Amino acid sequence: MDFWRCSMNIDKQALCIENAFDIANQLYELANNEIECDLFAVTSTNENGTEIEFERPITDLALEAPSTINALLNRLEAAEKHIEAWGVKYIPLSGSSPVIPGGWRSCSERMPDIQTDVLIATVYDNVLQALLIADRFIDPSGMDFHLDEVIGWMPLPDAPQQDILMKSSS
Repeated sequence: MDFWRCSMNIDKQALCIENAFDIANQLYELANNEIECDLFAVTSTNENGTEIEFERPITDLALEAPSTINALLNRLEAAEKHIEAWGVKYIPLSGSSPVIPGGWRSCSERMPDIQTDVLIATVYDNVLQALLIADRFIDPSGMDFHLDEVIGWMPLPDAPQQDILMKSSS
């Protein structure tokens, strides 16, 4: 699974969590207030980020809560298993250093030389090789990224040394 799909799944999980909290808050409000009607105004957010407002019968909302909570728990368990399978460990960065651990450099602090191939991290959760030309990075396929679309960059790693290649082939 590529990083983009993984981040999309994380976005859907975050949306599921947000909607579950909305339902929990609505149920809490129902439990603590006298109800004067059989309908309840609901605002929900879809996968595109669009808010949808509609009225629902109170009984539907109450019946949906357990299934929403179960779906949320299932997604969280699946996400934990997925993270464990990848062996990923979250290590938050400390401070505001222009050099990010592992050789990454912040574009807001320093840019590579023009006509230099580097690795870039984009705001779209992509990491790819690109060449800096004027005010844009261009990847090998010709896709360009304006400077405000790039979070950080790092020099390409050195090519393997010839003697290491010779040892590995024998």
